[in-house]
Amino acid sequence: MPTLFNYQEPPVPPNFIVSPFPGLALTNILGRGGAALILSFPNRIVFKTPLKYRTQDDWSEETVSQAITSQGQAEWCMENEKAVYAKLAAKPHRNLLKALLVVDEGIFLPRIDSTLEAYTDSWGMGYPEESSSTKHQWITQIAAGAAWLEALGFVHNDLRPNNILIDRAKNARLADFGVSAAPGQIHVPWGDQYGIGNCIWVLFHKRTGERDPNSMDLPPIEHGPTSLIERCMRIQFPSLQHLHQAVLAELDPQPSTSSLTTIRISISTFVADILDAITHWIAAQRCRRLYARLRQERGELGSSRWMFAVWGVD
Repeated sequence: MPTLFNYQEPPVPPNFIVSPFPGLALTNILGRGGAALILSFPNRIVFKTPLKYRTQDDWSEETVSQAITSQGQAEWCMENEKAVYAKLAAKPHRNLLKALLVVDEGIFLPRIDSTLEAYTDSWGMGYPEESSSTKHQWITQIAAGAAWLEALGFVHNDLRPNNILIDRAKNARLADFGVSAAPGQIHVPWGDQYGIGNCIWVLFHKRTGERDPNSMDLPPIEHGPTSLIERCMRIQFPSLQHLHQAVLAELDPQPSTSSLTTIRISISTFVADILDAITHWIAAQRCRRLYARLRQERGELGSSRWMFAVWGVD
């Protein structure tokens, strides 16, 4: 994994983006971030690919330089993400998004439609809030995923509500590992402990406007597990493993249960994991067939068209 010590959002040049496959169209675009383009396909499959730009003749030297910088950052982030998914392929966790297929051009992923940010924003617009038990479940799952990632030798480095996916079963999964790295390898404005504290804060405080995501200041903490939020935001835990244990102790205390109940819970979890593995395998096979078709189309249409398949994207 490459080293970058002071990650910053790259400057974004005019929006002329090169398609990784010439057979795609604007309707395939699902979203775009500072470093990647997200393309949508049938069967709830998405493809994440680093942004690439076609240089225009009328661009200034400064704009060309911005394009080169942005593209370099995008490629760096993609290599980071691939390194994380390689680890997760061998040691997966139910609260960390798993890649379906990693290829030269990017990463195929399952499509999960909602995020923690989307949920909390909807509450601010008058939609009913989730129950405290659901909020506690999400906090526990976020902490569990972050602790597992730490055990694999990574920190996420960008734990914000828009990077926490919420699936149809209302389970939280950490995603977007573009700036993940070994602890201390890169410097980002906020760390994972503060990020988790911010996610908990957002769950219990109605948003009255956008907070600066780079701010390390403590917001007013009036609701929810206030002590836990403050300890996270002040980065008072020795590790994310300790943070996870503190979350379990405060939000998910295990009541006394019979051996039969414990066995039933274990069986239910085992069955859910097996079904998830089967679903993942089926989706991965679909990705392989899709990728083979996209490569075949690229070969038929010619590499020159692929290099200059330019999209204007707002």
